[in-house]
Amino acid sequence: TVSDSDEALRLGKQLRDMIVLPQEFTIAISALARVGLLENALDFLQLARTKRMSNVITYNAAIDACARCNDANRALEILKQMSAPDSTVTPDVISYNTAMSACTKSGLPWEALRLMEELKKAKNGNLKPDVISYNTAICACDRLGQCDTALELLNEMKNTAGLKPNAITYRTALCICRKSSRHDDVQRIMVEMTSRNELSTRKA
Repeated sequence: TVSDSDEALRLGKQLRDMIVLPQEFTIAISALARVGLLENALDFLQLARTKRMSNVITYNAAIDACARCNDANRALEILKQMSAPDSTVTPDVISYNTAMSACTKSGLPWEALRLMEELKKAKNGNLKPDVISYNTAICACDRLGQCDTALELLNEMKNTAGLKPNAITYRTALCICRKSSRHDDVQRIMVEMTSRNELSTRKA
C-alpha cells in the first residue's frame, strides 16, 4: 500500500543518516523489498559497500529482495559479485538457495539447476547443498517438466548427500511424477513417505 511504501521510505531516509551497524542495512533492505521498492533496497547494498559495512547477511538480504520482487537476473548479478576474486564477502548456502528460489519463481528454473551444480562443485568444503537446496532444485525440475532429473536429485539427496527429505521434498516429487504420468514412481514415493513416517513414530 501507499502508506507502507511511505513508511519504508521514511525508514530508509532515517537509516541513511543513522546507520551504525551492518544489520541496520539488512533491516532497511528487507523493509523496502517487502513493499516492492527493489531499487531503493539495492541502493542500501551499495551504501553498505561504500561504507565498508557489507557482509554476507547484507548481500543475502539483497538477493532475497530480488527474489521478493521477481527479479532473478539481479539476484544472479549480486551472487556473481559475491563470487568475484576481489569480493570482500563469500557466498554461503543461503546465498545460493535464495538465488535459486528467485530463478525458480521468476521463470528461470534452468538457472536454478545451474546454481545447484555450481554449489555441488564448490571448492569450499563448508559450502554444500542442504535440504532447501535440493527442494528448490526439484521444484525447478517441476517447472521444466524434468521428472528424471527430479528423481535423480531425490536419490542423490538421500544416498550421496546424506540428507533426509522432508514433506516439501516428497510433495514436489509426487507432483512432478503425477504430471508425467509416472504412476509407479508415485506409488514408490508414497510408500517411502509412509515408511519414513512410521519409522519416525516408532523412534518417538
